Amino acid sequence: ARDSDGNLLSDWADKAFSSVTKGVKALMMSERRPAVVDACEALISEGASSSAVPLGTAPRIDVSNFARFEPRGSSSGTAPRSVVVFMVGGGCYAEYLSLNAWSKSVGVRTTYGCTECVSGGELAAQLSVLGDKASLK
Repeated sequence: ARDSDGNLLSDWADKAFSSVTKGVKALMMSERRPAVVDACEALISEGASSSAVPLGTAPRIDVSNFARFEPRGSSSGTAPRSVVVFMVGGGCYAEYLSLNAWSKSVGVRTTYGCTECVSGGELAAQLSVLGDKASLK
């Protein structure tokens, strides 16, 4: 069924696109830190004395399954001076920027890497493919 102007499909597409862009804007404009920053904070605070690293108000993350490698001769109870963060799967520039800002605030040097870094255009293309697959069901 079409509306009075016969634009049912275009109206539906406009509404769908609008809801996706609102969700993306909410993620990008949010003051919430990415989970990678919260995980780094939890890992560092777990191995350091409470006065070594100033902690934020991040929710506690279970880091028991995270890989943590410390150099020989480092004593437990001290905060690391350098952290390497590697994401298996997609990473993004917002995570990198948030991690950099956090690392400067706590005095830790960070290196960030990922197996795939997706640009805005690539994200839009992936969302389009997902939308096409969803409409086929």
